Amino acid sequence: MRFTTIVAAAAAPLALGAVLLGTAGQASAAVVAPAAVTLTAQASGTVTAHTHQNGVADTTDVSGPGTTDSPGGPVWAYDNLERTITATPLGGNQWQVTVGSQGSYKAFADPRTGQAWDGNGPVKGTVTYQVTTTGTPDARNLGGQSDPALHSGDLISALFGGASLQVTGSSYNFTYQLNGQPYSQAS
Repeated sequence: MRFTTIVAAAAAPLALGAVLLGTAGQASAAVVAPAAVTLTAQASGTVTAHTHQNGVADTTDVSGPGTTDSPGGPVWAYDNLERTITATPLGGNQWQVTVGSQGSYKAFADPRTGQAWDGNGPVKGTVTYQVTTTGTPDARNLGGQSDPALHSGDLISALFGGASLQVTGSSYNFTYQLNGQPYSQAS
């Protein structure tokens, strides 16, 4: 199991440089109004926040003449995403945090081949982390619109007020429609 620690400056939780996972990213011709920040504190202590990102770099593990390089891997598209971040306490300063994403992608390369390709369509997926932190999640820490450079791990750190996080497990699953056919990226 891989352990990653994120340390963020408390004064600037949204200016995080740590990248846990490069997830789907895209720009879309459609403009989506920013979601309102919502706080859901249920009896279980679960906290849910919503934010919007436009122009998120979407990566693949296949490089080619159509992709562009990035620290998170070859970029093939830019995404326009509504994000729902849910933090559920597990006890002992441990949380299960899920980042749900739904929106659209605008491709300039085929993620399966790396060849130049012009396409667009829907994207939907989740990234789930198990984190240990002494921080407390607060939906007000995320704005209705977030910087497209922030990855899922960055959004989680912001949700917890920039507190140090130790990630003890993660998984992701994203599904796209490419030329009417489903294409999935998962771990």
